[in-house]
Amino acid sequence: MSRYTILLLVSLLASFAVPLLLGGGEALRGLLQTPWTVIAAGVGLSVVSWLLNALRSYVLLHGLGLPLGFGRAVAVTVGTECLGRATPAGAGAPVAFALLLRPCGVSSARAGALFALDQFIDLILFTLLLPMIVLLALRDADHLLPAWIVLGSGLSLGLGVALALLMGWHHRRVLRWTGGLLGRLRVADASRWRLGRWSLRFRDTLRAIGRLPRWRLALVLAACCAHWLVRYTILFVVIVGLGGYVPWPQLFLVQMAALGIGQATMLPGGSGGTEASISLLLAPWLPAGTLAASILAWRLLTFHGYLLIGAPVFLWLWRRGLVGPAAPSAVVASGG
Repeated sequence: MSRYTILLLVSLLASFAVPLLLGGGEALRGLLQTPWTVIAAGVGLSVVSWLLNALRSYVLLHGLGLPLGFGRAVAVTVGTECLGRATPAGAGAPVAFALLLRPCGVSSARAGALFALDQFIDLILFTLLLPMIVLLALRDADHLLPAWIVLGSGLSLGLGVALALLMGWHHRRVLRWTGGLLGRLRVADASRWRLGRWSLRFRDTLRAIGRLPRWRLALVLAACCAHWLVRYTILFVVIVGLGGYVPWPQLFLVQMAALGIGQATMLPGGSGGTEASISLLLAPWLPAGTLAASILAWRLLTFHGYLLIGAPVFLWLWRRGLVGPAAPSAVVASGG
């Protein structure tokens, strides 16, 4: 058994172990008694979030003259999210994204630029949303989240945006510094030139995206915003369906913090850290049994479910030869 397989199994085990330690048998009973309407609503919200996320890539690729079919964009999104959740700190997501877009005529540099832009838009969006969500959360005076949640989230978002902007403004210095470092590490000249060319194509793609019509960029931002609002509503629906209640703004902040903390575990899907953080932060609102059952149901929908659905999609694309290298001229315009 490979080390990666062991790591994934440990991750799956941890995602169940923490809620079960918290709620014991009551957690399992609560999960088994979850109304089918709640599960259906959670699955529906997950599908909607996939469609909205796929819309981002669809709109950007069309703007760059690469008319990817929307059905294919959805398949790319599902496959990318599956690989992201199946690898530590989501490291597999950019690789999967590039591999899945390669047969569509999208080079790795363009795919990397699109993925980096997606992440940057997420950072900008959360930075803008955070003050509004905090103001809404302050309306619930009974239970306020610890100040470190808000401060930590704001600081990490601010640093992320600042770092991305600095790298963009000083990209020539970054390239020279990287080239010098690779030279000191005795990396072959050919490899350094290839990396340099890749970096320039990456930069040119970002510039091309920046020249797109404002309405197209606004649509991308709107799809991004709707995607995260829908995804962060799944836990709210689950908790209400199991007879509990936590204000939506509080849940938004809790999920931001818990999913970030979970990545520090370096387990696929942030298992262990995510469940422990959420159980700690939501303890003032919910009894242990309800909280544990809610976490189990939520993770089944947003972690295990993504693996169960995404893996077959990725394998189907692989079997059809739609993953990996292809001729640069192979542009897919169909919706399949």
